[in-house]
Amino acid sequence: MHERQVSSLRSYYEAEIKALTDQVEHLRGNIASLQEALPLKMLETANAKLEGRCHLLEDVCNELQGKCQKYERSCQELEVSCRQLSRANQNLEMRCLHLEQVNESLSAKQLNLSSNKQELEVSLLEMKNVNEKAAMVIQEQQQVHKDAEIKYLQLEDTRSKLEAKYKKYRDQNHTLEQDIKHMQESLVSSTRFGF
Repeated sequence: MHERQVSSLRSYYEAEIKALTDQVEHLRGNIASLQEALPLKMLETANAKLEGRCHLLEDVCNELQGKCQKYERSCQELEVSCRQLSRANQNLEMRCLHLEQVNESLSAKQLNLSSNKQELEVSLLEMKNVNEKAAMVIQEQQQVHKDAEIKYLQLEDTRSKLEAKYKKYRDQNHTLEQDIKHMQESLVSSTRFGF
């Protein structure tokens, strides 16, 4: 769409520029006869108008060429985008096929799960009975553990008391050892000096 519009505009303005160029060349070829037929001032005025029109058309042509280049770049970008979208579309098609296969596989698995559901429900009832029995055993074990903790605390209290007594007797023994040592030293001293 854009390429056809650009091509049409380019052809139109190129034809206009060619026609004006032909007119200028024709006027330049016949400048001698025109100078004889028309006053020089009129020719200069007409020439100036033609040159102004040529400059205007050249500006328009340059502007159109810039727009054409812009449209061409846009078309190239659109072509790149189209190729990218085409690749993305192919990838999506492949993904859709894969998802369809996955869906079929999941449907088959769902049927298997549905058939296994009843077996699981039966197993669940059996596990419930086992859990009830296990809960009773756990309750009994908790009571045993509780009794063991009480005994452990009693043993810890006894151990603490024994450690305290041991420390007390150890300190007393150390004191007695020091006293005996002093007494021995005193006896040695008294024996040495004849007391």
